[in-house]
Amino acid sequence: MTPQQKTVLGFAAGVAAGVSYGLNPLFGKPLLDGGVPVLSLLFFRYAISAVILGLWMAFRHESFRVNGREMRLLVVLGCLFAASSVFLFESYRFIPSGLATTFVYLYPVFVALIMVGTLVFGEPLTVNILAGIVICIAAVLFMILSEK
Repeated sequence: MTPQQKTVLGFAAGVAAGVSYGLNPLFGKPLLDGGVPVLSLLFFRYAISAVILGLWMAFRHESFRVNGREMRLLVVLGCLFAASSVFLFESYRFIPSGLATTFVYLYPVFVALIMVGTLVFGEPLTVNILAGIVICIAAVLFMILSEK
């Protein structure tokens, strides 16, 4: 595969991920409004996903093996992922789903702030980073104010 093909595939995968994640409120909100509890919705969503991914891995003859260090990291990442899903779907009960999902997509701002604001990563605050943070926050504020 050429570098250009990899780039095209990477962009396509990124767009597909954004679209599929953006569909969360389209399918989740009606279930929540119909009385399905958040934890039940997420349990079945991820149980079905785990089965699909397991079958996909088996079909591709991929190994399920991880070592102890990797498993500990996977447990932490799984807890963080579960928490983010619970918080997102709980937020759908209290604010418009579009606004809640937009907050999720602010994660690059939080990553930039963590990278710049910690001694561990020591990323310099450049004009581009600052401009990106300001534009993202301004856009969300504009959305919030236009809701009223």
